[in-house]
Amino acid sequence: MRVYLASLSKSSFLTLLGLAFLLLVAALLTYAIAPKFKIYRSVMQSYGVLGSVVTTNNFLQQDLHKLRQEKNDLEKRLNGQRANLPFNQFESHVIGRLQDMAWRHNVVLSGVQPAKGKKFDQFREMLFRVNLSGNYFEIYDLLTDFQTSLGVVVVKTFKLTPNSNSADDPSLRVQMTIASYRIES
Repeated sequence: MRVYLASLSKSSFLTLLGLAFLLLVAALLTYAIAPKFKIYRSVMQSYGVLGSVVTTNNFLQQDLHKLRQEKNDLEKRLNGQRANLPFNQFESHVIGRLQDMAWRHNVVLSGVQPAKGKKFDQFREMLFRVNLSGNYFEIYDLLTDFQTSLGVVVVKTFKLTPNSNSADDPSLRVQMTIASYRIES
């Protein structure tokens, strides 16, 4: 091999040396640097994904907080002032509110009979058969006061009859069934 190297010209020797160097660099790039670069690129990609998850998570936490607040507001709108009452105190609260409204509007509340209604998804229907009497305008004012005092209620049946057959008695008798809905957990 020494004889062969001695017979080479200086330019051929430098060319062979350069090719050997290039071969060494190519092997180094292929077997040492390229796999590490692929690992580095994978780690950077994972870092980017995790970074976007962190910023998305902050937005998700804000959205979750906002949705919880909206849920509480909607529940208060649905249930009125009784939103935080336990389910077993619900009937007495509604009966008390009906009596308070009857006194406020000069209407005689002669009877309230609570009953459980149907269940719709997560809502429980509570029925109240209500008997009251008074003049037309007082009854009208009481009915318009329902939503502010009781939350969302639905009048399911309504029967309006004169209280007596006498022409000088303008009072009316109302028999109605109202339904109120609560989220049952």
